[in-house]
Amino acid sequence: MTLPIDDETQRYRIETPDCQMDIAVREQVRREGAWVSLLVPRQQRPSLPVEERRELQRQFIENLRTPKEQAFPFEDRPQTCFDAVGDFQIERSGIRFAFLTPLPGDLNRFVIERTDLDANRGRLYFTRGECV
Repeated sequence: MTLPIDDETQRYRIETPDCQMDIAVREQVRREGAWVSLLVPRQQRPSLPVEERRELQRQFIENLRTPKEQAFPFEDRPQTCFDAVGDFQIERSGIRFAFLTPLPGDLNRFVIERTDLDANRGRLYFTRGECV
């Protein structure tokens, strides 16, 4: 299940009878020398009044013509930050990523920066150029 937890963060929740894992996803771009978080689509923003959100969601569904390939939508995003081909596995102890190498062009050309917060939380940054 994917739901925004604030105007800049999508949450992906995975649950089993004895385990729950939340993955918070933000997309940032570099603008005027500073990293700026992109906003979740207007119709999903928790800061909007419920009635306005419902109306925007109704309009969004009416205008929807084709499914989106993007798992975590954000507004005003660059066309492509990076292209990646790989897989991930979520287990009780954490998440594991596997990316194919070497691939032609810019496929799988990015950096993963890891920040340890504590035993139950961590932070990963996928960066390439002006995108994070």
